[in-house]
Amino acid sequence: MRVIVTGGAGFIGYHVAKRLVKKNYTVKVLDNFSRASFAKEIRKDKDMAIKQVDIRDKFSLINEFKGYDAVIHLAALISVEESISEPEKYHLVNTRGTLNVLEAARVSEVNKIVFSSSAAVYGEPIVLPITEDHPLAPKSMYGATKVAGELYCKAYSENYGIKVCTLRLFNVYGPGQSNDYAGVISIFIRNILSNKPLTIFGDGRQTRDFVYVEDVARIIEKVLNIDKEFEVFNVGTGSPTSVLQIADILRDISSKDIEIIFKPRRAGDITHSYADNSKLLKAIGKFSFTPLREGLRRTFEWFKNYCSITWYN
Repeated sequence: MRVIVTGGAGFIGYHVAKRLVKKNYTVKVLDNFSRASFAKEIRKDKDMAIKQVDIRDKFSLINEFKGYDAVIHLAALISVEESISEPEKYHLVNTRGTLNVLEAARVSEVNKIVFSSSAAVYGEPIVLPITEDHPLAPKSMYGATKVAGELYCKAYSENYGIKVCTLRLFNVYGPGQSNDYAGVISIFIRNILSNKPLTIFGDGRQTRDFVYVEDVARIIEKVLNIDKEFEVFNVGTGSPTSVLQIADILRDISSKDIEIIFKPRRAGDITHSYADNSKLLKAIGKFSFTPLREGLRRTFEWFKNYCSITWYN
């Protein structure tokens, strides 16, 4: 199968592209390289085609999509905070960009798309764990752009017969992550490596569903082969972990007794969030998630080995 990965030089995209190459897919990465976590690494990679393309440029997408079977659409801006201060930019990249990807797929006769959405579409959960039929009530412009992208995906599937699988990713973490992905983990690791205190807003009992990036890449490769017109899946482990637990595990891994500072809870923060992943597991079959401690150890080692002290600061 010939597969396009938009945002393939980014945190999740790079891991997905490497996974697909390992599984003998023909891969082309499209990225504008503006915020690419793995820009240097992927430009050296001889196992896939690399093109500098912006998803806001529909005609370039049409040209690049020709002759390909599927598109994994991961290119996006992903900061909740930035989306609130710069909503128009998020609309142009995330919403309009997704529409461009869909239209380019239609024109180029690509018949399969995997769209990377987010648990941010749910907002504050009404019930836990969160199932795919939970109401969509995003609290940020970022979440709103993902809802819009999902609706466009569904409309294109229904009107043009493009097969679309939408993945609502929970808190993805791992080597190469920025502060915007599962931000607390990368922030804590950077602080530990530079011997700075860990700041927790609230009492630290707030929970998230942290899913390791290589697990996400494996899941994306599996859903690429699901033969359905339109599907939506939660991508999470199904297990909640508190911020305080993350701090304690990382301090233990690092063997550093770093101070924890508690500050007042921030307005708008979601208290608890974790996925019901039963629909996903039914679709892809038996799947083993990377244990949290092991994933955190790998992530910590990556930051320690590949990032300079100037980057921590």
